[in-house]
Amino acid sequence: MTIRKICYTLNTYQTYICPSSLTQEHLVIPKVVGSTPSQGKKIITQSEVKIMFEDKTLVCQECGKEFVWTAGEQEFYAEKGFTNEPKRCPECRKSRRMSQKPQRQMYDAVCANCGAPCKVPFQPTEGRPVYCSECFAKMKEQQG
Repeated sequence: MTIRKICYTLNTYQTYICPSSLTQEHLVIPKVVGSTPSQGKKIITQSEVKIMFEDKTLVCQECGKEFVWTAGEQEFYAEKGFTNEPKRCPECRKSRRMSQKPQRQMYDAVCANCGAPCKVPFQPTEGRPVYCSECFAKMKEQQG
């Protein structure tokens, strides 16, 4: 679906048909090249539109803390076609994602190398060595 917007540039106006995902505050119209005054219309694709972003300060709806929504993040949202601003700060977004993931079951084990107790995300099997993360990293470093 497209929407019409009137854009004033250099004391003249042109009617443009723009993608509906673009809002007026993000739209900077390039000069119309090769259009006749009688037409006065040009279809603008998203790749032809120069989008200007500035850092914005938003308030998290969950914790109430202010956070900065950077221009780079805004550009990323626009590229993905997201039209809404984030409602949560990065910390609250991360904790929300983590809470929605099922918790991994951890099993108690004893490291075969150093003898320290550790937790592993799999059921240890008799006869197969289990290593703590530090010993595993050292062994991997020696092998590779």
